[in-house]
Amino acid sequence: MAINTKIEKTVPGTYIALMVDVVSRWNISADELLSGSGLNTDQLLQPLWRADAKIVMGILKRALDLTKVPNLEFGFYLGMQMTITCHGLMGMTAMLAGNIKQALNIAQEFISLQSSIHKIKLEVFDDHAAILFEQTESYYLDEVIQIALLLGFAQMGKSISGQELSGFADVQFSKPDYFDKLLPLIPGEVRFNRPMTRLEFNKEIVSLNCVSY
Repeated sequence: MAINTKIEKTVPGTYIALMVDVVSRWNISADELLSGSGLNTDQLLQPLWRADAKIVMGILKRALDLTKVPNLEFGFYLGMQMTITCHGLMGMTAMLAGNIKQALNIAQEFISLQSSIHKIKLEVFDDHAAILFEQTESYYLDEVIQIALLLGFAQMGKSISGQELSGFADVQFSKPDYFDKLLPLIPGEVRFNRPMTRLEFNKEIVSLNCVSY
């Protein structure tokens, strides 16, 4: 099935709203963050809107410049504050799934149809399951996006299952010294300098029923 070329270079506008929420920790206003982007705060309230990926990456860079927070630490805050609705229509549809496996399959299908930048794949083995995150196109600040997506998907699993999920995450970058203070807050082990980005967890998790909203 072909990618919709009109939206393949866009991401849910809710990710910008998430960044606005995160930078408020440092008393940075939405207007200050969005300055120079061509976007305004009224757009943040629009339902199911999408923003150009380049604009979103520019806002992310501005957030890092304004907060002066190290890249991976900011990605950590993004991931930990990411709710299921931050994923736009994909997240809202996943909320209707019967179990975790169905929800992840929905996410896999949405991303394959709507993005040329990322792909995800759910694999279930004899003793574990894994979500593979494939970066099909290089982009600026990819390490921020990696940690945010990994933690965000873990948060989504917790939200729709109603249970704390356990396992570990593999990332393709080296561990910075400052990341030690964040590790106790992460639900699982993070393994650095791995050949691929993925989440691995007990396969029984995919059979858990989703919480009704």
